[in-house]
Amino acid sequence: MQRQIMENLQGKIKEVRGQFLKALPVICSFLALYYSVILLFGLNHVMVASLVTVVFQVNYRKHLSVRALLRLAVQ
Repeated sequence: MQRQIMENLQGKIKEVRGQFLKALPVICSFLALYYSVILLFGLNHVMVASLVTVVFQVNYRKHLSVRALLRLAVQ
């Protein structure tokens, strides 16, 4: 019984770790963008960081061409 609980716990820990590592690029890009916007433009424009992060999260695993990247930047 105790062993099964430990195996389940280890499985959950591996699952959470995997999900965290999968989300790490989005987390890092948001934090970098958030603090960059605050330093460069102030708190009034911080909402832009959230919008750009959503676009990044949707598209960061796609293999985009330069033209597609420019199209995203214009949006």
